[in-house]
Amino acid sequence: MCYLAAEDSTLADHVLRHAGFERSEDVFVTWAARYNTYRAPVQKVLSTLSLDKTSTPELLAHAIDAAALREQALFHQTIHVGSMAEWISAEGLRSELIRLVRGGHAGKPGGVPGGTGRWEWCTTPRSGSQ
Repeated sequence: MCYLAAEDSTLADHVLRHAGFERSEDVFVTWAARYNTYRAPVQKVLSTLSLDKTSTPELLAHAIDAAALREQALFHQTIHVGSMAEWISAEGLRSELIRLVRGGHAGKPGGVPGGTGRWEWCTTPRSGSQ
């Protein structure tokens, strides 16, 4: 898993590291800020957030350990709130977290180039297609 977090981020840095992510040397630069790449194996994140031993019905009902619920809430709310500036603004507000840039990040198994298989690519009509 990968996230791009603002270089001087405090909350996102803490929450991502706590969930098992490590900040790599990869830096992505926009007009608004510099972003560090945070990476973690999926199983490590699932385990850290206690999602590896919880069923979907338990998650939906919040029928899980209170500490696990707090960890999950903090992680997901940090990702949500940290990304909002990018989602709601065309003026280039500085966002704590930004989406991965097509072609800018590798890391898929088997050497597949980063940015392939994006939803936008799959749903964009091709010329001549209906």
